[in-house]
Amino acid sequence: MEINQQLAEAHAEMAMLYAELGQIWLQLDKKPEAIAYLEKALALELKLEDSKELYHKPEVWVKAGDNLANAERWDEAIVHYQRALEIEPTYHQSYQNLGIALAKVGKIEDALASYSQVLETKLNTKPLVSVGIPTYNRAHLIKRSLTSVINQDYDNIEIVISDNASTDETPLRCQEFCEQYERIKYIRQHTNYGPTRNFREALEHSDGEFFMWLADDDYLDSSYISQCVNFLQENPDYSLACGRRFYFKEDNKQDLGEREFIYEGQTSEFSQDKATERVKAYYQNVGDNGFMYGLYRRHQLLGVPMNHTMGGDWLFIASIAFLGKVKTLENVSIKRSGYC
Repeated sequence: MEINQQLAEAHAEMAMLYAELGQIWLQLDKKPEAIAYLEKALALELKLEDSKELYHKPEVWVKAGDNLANAERWDEAIVHYQRALEIEPTYHQSYQNLGIALAKVGKIEDALASYSQVLETKLNTKPLVSVGIPTYNRAHLIKRSLTSVINQDYDNIEIVISDNASTDETPLRCQEFCEQYERIKYIRQHTNYGPTRNFREALEHSDGEFFMWLADDDYLDSSYISQCVNFLQENPDYSLACGRRFYFKEDNKQDLGEREFIYEGQTSEFSQDKATERVKAYYQNVGDNGFMYGLYRRHQLLGVPMNHTMGGDWLFIASIAFLGKVKTLENVSIKRSGYC
C-alpha cells in the first residue's frame, strides 16, 4: 500500500510539473508548446497514457479544464476549454466554462463573447438521433438498411448495431461500414439472447436525445428522421412520431431489386388529451404495430419495460401512448419487409 501511495504521489508531481511547464510556455505566448505539455499533464491526471484517442473528445478537455478551474489555475483551464472548442466548435459547455475562466482573469469582453456563443450553439446544434439496428443473420440486407440511415438529410445521427450472435457474414458487413463511418457502434453478442433483449441492447448503448429502431431488413425515406425530429421538437406533448409503413414481399435472397407491394400499415394517430383515452384508442385500432419503428424521446424509452411475452410490443407502444401523443406523418415512409 505504501509503495502504491508513493507511486501515486510521483504520478501527481509529474502531472504538476508538466502543467507548470505548460504555464510557462503559455506566458511566453507559445500556445502549441503550451498545449503539448498540458496534454502530457492531462494524460497523467486522467490516466490516459494508453488511451490517446480520448484526446480527441471535447468532454475530456472540459473535464480537465474544470479540475484546473477548481484549483483556480485559470490560465491553464482556459487553454483546456479552448482545446475542446478546437475539437468540437459547437460544444456549448466549453463556451460556458471558458466564459467563467476568462472573467476570472479579467478578460471581460472575451468572457461576454464566449457566453454569447452558448445560446447560439444550443440554437444551431441539431439534437443527436440514435438509430438502433438489432440484427441476426441478415448479411445480404443490412447494407440496405444502413445505407438508408447514412443517406438521411439529417446530419447528426449515430447508428448502434446490436448483432445477436450472427453466424453468417453479418459481422463482416457491419465492420466494413464501421471502417467507413465514424458514428457507427457495433456490439456483437456472444450468445443469442432473443429479439427483445437485443432491441434493448441497441437502446442502452445509444446516446441520442431521440431514438428509433430500424429492422435490419427495412429502410427509410431520406427525410424520415428530419421530419420526425422537427415534429417532436415542435410538439412537446407527443412521445412518438413515425412515417407511413409500406410492406413489400421479401424472398430472403440476394436480389434487392423491385419487390412486390403487399399492403400499407395502419396510419392511425392518438392525440387524445387523456392518457387513458389514448391507450384505449390504441388497443381499439392496433394492427401491424409499425409504430415500433418511429422516433421516440429517448429519456422516456429508458423508463418503459420491454417484456419478452406474446403481445409485448403492443404493451410497449401502449405505455408510450400513455406517456404522450402518437403521430403518423403523411409525407415520409418506412419500407418494411414481409416474407414468403
